[in-house]
This record gives sequence, C-alpha cells and structure tokens, in this order.
Amino acid sequence: MIITQIKKIGKGERYSIFIDGNFSCVLEAEIIVKNQIKEGQEIDEEKWQDVRLQNGDLSCFSRSLSYLEKTKRKEKQLKEVASLLTGASVPLEKLFGKTEYKELEETKVQFDAPSYEEKEDYYQASLGDDFEIIARARAVYNYCALSRILKNNPGGRISDAKVEDYEKHKKDLKLLKQVLKEYFSHNDRERVLNTSEAGLANYAAYIGMTINNGRKEAIQKRCTKEEFYKFLEKEVLSKM
Repeated sequence: MIITQIKKIGKGERYSIFIDGNFSCVLEAEIIVKNQIKEGQEIDEEKWQDVRLQNGDLSCFSRSLSYLEKTKRKEKQLKEVASLLTGASVPLEKLFGKTEYKELEETKVQFDAPSYEEKEDYYQASLGDDFEIIARARAVYNYCALSRILKNNPGGRISDAKVEDYEKHKKDLKLLKQVLKEYFSHNDRERVLNTSEAGLANYAAYIGMTINNGRKEAIQKRCTKEEFYKFLEKEVLSKM
C-alpha cells in the first residue's frame, strides 16, 4: 500500500488521504504528524488500521470535549467531570447535581474501574439523557489513555505499544516477587500475590485471576490500579 496523495480539506486541519491512487479516508493533522504520514510512503494494512483507529478516537475526543465545554454546568459539577477524566470515582449525585441519584443501585461512576463496562448499560438505562455526559467524558478519557499508551512509541503500532506495556508489567512483577522473596514469608507472599479474599486489593484482584491447585480461576470483584498500589504501600513498603 502506497500513500499517493495527502490533500488538505478547506481551511481546517483535516486531510483527504489517497492510497494507491484511490481515496481512503480523512485524517486529522495531529494524527498525520504523530504517525509521520507522507506522500510516497509505503504502509502495511495493520499499521494503517492503527492510524485510522487513532484518528477515530481523536475525532470523538474533539467532539466530546467541545460538547462538555458547551454544556452549562455549575463549577462544582465541572470539577466532578474533571475528576472523572482522571479515573477517579465520582458520585452521580455530585456529577449531575441530583439528590435522587443517591437512591440508585450504583451511586458512583469510575472509568478506571475494571467493572465499568459491565455497568455501562445500567448507567444508560438509569440516567436517561444525563448519560450523554458520561458517554462524552468516556470518549475523552479513552483518547487520553490511548495517548499515554503511545507516548513512548511514536509512529508505532498500538499492538507494539501494548507489547511494550506488557513487558514493563512483567519486569515490575519480577521485581515485586524478588522483594517479597527476600523480605517476606511464604504466607505473606501468597497474601500479596495470590490470595482471593473479599476486599483484598492484592495482585490477584488487580489482574482478576488467581491460581488454585494449579488451575487459574477468575476473580469477579477486581480492584483498580490505585487500590492495588495503596495495598502495596501498606502491606509491603511500610514493612520493609
């Protein structure tokens, strides 16, 4: 596949992209620069799909951010939206300024929680038109998360960045195991790495998996990265 033409559209920051002489799609200028897209460049199918995925996320991000900026909300509620975008847990009552949301089965929303996607249909059904705020904020959050994944892999594939992220996770886990082996008992190591227990925000709860009698078992109630880090501070770092 050869990028044969990059044609600017009007006065904006969007460009028509032609591959092998045929129109392919429209890309934002930021995506073109980030991925070093040039005329005459050869690009494979996987890389091109990644570029288009990034572009779709950026377009969604721009529309969503514009929507949030135009939404008339009190300063206190805007602070809750900002907290939501950082991955924090936010009470629906404060986010929307409606006390009746305190009576819902799910009273908080957190994008960084492993269970968010499972609860999304519930939020949509319970919040009605108010869910639009959450949906738009989620688009902004996802774009920012994608940007963080790609920040150390400029111009690379999302799959490459995921591999890099996975390799870092393996190194961090190896270091944690070394520390536990050197300073802690077997029972302590099991509690940090593998024990499945309600309210225990250990490594098993973080990845959603434990090993029982040599077999992997899924954990339904997972913890967030922040909860796992707090657990490590309390159970490991403070005891060294």
